[in-house]
Amino acid sequence: MNKITAFLRSNPALYYLVVFLLMIISALLLFPAAEGENQIGLIVFLGLVILANLAAVFPFNSK
Repeated sequence: MNKITAFLRSNPALYYLVVFLLMIISALLLFPAAEGENQIGLIVFLGLVILANLAAVFPFNSK
């Protein structure tokens, strides 16, 4: 596991891609709850989409 995280931290673009994909995939899994009448599902869905976009825009300094 340490080798995988070290590889991701040494390649920032790949790290951001993995974080973005994890958040978008989890948001898409929550989409059925968001499109129903459940307001909590909608809030969580939109929050994950916004966090995924912020993770892609703002870099994480691991140094």
